[in-house]
Amino acid sequence: MAQNGSRDGHALEGYEEFIQQAPGPVQCLSPDGTVLRANQVLLDLLGYERNRYIGQPFGDCHLDPGVVKDMLTAFTSREAVTDAPARLRCEDGSIRDVLISSSAYKKDGQFVHTRCFIRDITQERQTERALRKSRDGLEKVVRLCPEPMPVTTLADGRLLEANDAYIRLAGLQRQDVIGKTAVELGQWTRLEDRERYLSQIEGKGKSRDVEVTACFNEELRDFLVSTEVGEVGGERCIVSVAKDVTERKQAEAQLRESEAKFRTLAENSRVGIVVSDGLRIAYTNPMFSESTGYTQTELLSMDYGL
Repeated sequence: MAQNGSRDGHALEGYEEFIQQAPGPVQCLSPDGTVLRANQVLLDLLGYERNRYIGQPFGDCHLDPGVVKDMLTAFTSREAVTDAPARLRCEDGSIRDVLISSSAYKKDGQFVHTRCFIRDITQERQTERALRKSRDGLEKVVRLCPEPMPVTTLADGRLLEANDAYIRLAGLQRQDVIGKTAVELGQWTRLEDRERYLSQIEGKGKSRDVEVTACFNEELRDFLVSTEVGEVGGERCIVSVAKDVTERKQAEAQLRESEAKFRTLAENSRVGIVVSDGLRIAYTNPMFSESTGYTQTELLSMDYGL
């Protein structure tokens, strides 16, 4: 018996040393959730003195009583718990987000205690919350813009957010657009156009009214694009507002074509033609100049009532 007691004592001493030397927070709980052991890493994380933590119900530092109840049930009914999320209240009242993994220690088939390994994920959760907050704020701004407004990563052009105007223009569902690049969506007809566009904004971090031709819903359209480069959740992104000027450019092209046709007709007409703005002569064809005896330069400097 003494020999068995000696072995048990050595085992307990080794077990205690294992807990105290563990690189991460570790504790042992009794079947009712009382803290039996805790290493210094855990005490430092929560800010407790050893005598104010050991022997206390583990639930006292939990922010969510329901989580404690579920966790204790799992401790006693299952062999292991893996990465159970929990929020722990520190001695100073601050909150730590953690993941708890636990395995039961049994002796002669009886549950003796559970060993809890705790991973602090507070910084990760804070980053996630900050990212969600910035994304939520960005989404509201984007949705309010009446013009197509995509938000893409600077590195690879992956679409993070887009308003309804952009989605309608693309002729796709939101889930088919977010996460894709403009190249994957077929909007850049030539990769060199995207590279040239990026080179215009990377240096200054912004651009104003850059002319871009892109393919939306299998149709080439012209845009004036203004951009700002900023950060969303720590990632450099391009926020763009695209003004669709396709119809305007088509109208301008039609006007230029009409003017060219008129000029060709007028230049070759055997009838004198004069165009004025009501006050001054704006245009005369060669036949009008010939019939009046004035050069075209002289006529353009005259009043219309000659």
